[in-house]
Amino acid sequence: MFYFQKRRGGKTSFQNKESFMRLHLSHNHSINRFKSFFLTCANLKQQTMKKYGLQLILFTGLIFTLTQCQSAKKGEKFVNGFFIAIMNQDYEKAVDMIDLPAIGNSTDILQQVQLIGNNPINGQLKRFKKGMGFNTNIKNGVTTVELDYKLTYENGENVVHVVTRDKGDGFKIVSVQ
Repeated sequence: MFYFQKRRGGKTSFQNKESFMRLHLSHNHSINRFKSFFLTCANLKQQTMKKYGLQLILFTGLIFTLTQCQSAKKGEKFVNGFFIAIMNQDYEKAVDMIDLPAIGNSTDILQQVQLIGNNPINGQLKRFKKGMGFNTNIKNGVTTVELDYKLTYENGENVVHVVTRDKGDGFKIVSVQ
């Protein structure tokens, strides 16, 4: 008994059921090998993601944290230089460290910087110390660092919030509140 008849045009035909079953089993075996290979690759990818996914996330977080900390350190160093200039009564140098377009004209700023250095109520600035923590924001190549400082005067203390910004040409003081 013939399972398929021979056809014209080069199509495969089968003489009997046994030859059809041999080809059918061979075809299924190829499909099963492909499925097995595909599932092995998918399983390997899943295991790799489980194994290295957490490490990748931790590495990315570490790089981000180091970038933020480096910016905060540079901002802190700049602000320390600002307060050192004020303590040394080098008010012109302190004014040069301020972003004047963001704050106003230099005459008013000079008077305000002199008030930080020699407060009419608390007296002369004696010491400064950075407080705990910082806030860093990097957006479109502009780095903004916010720091709290404790200023110690002859007759008291004051806490100020200092905002510095680096637009690519070095840090400048934006505000001291």
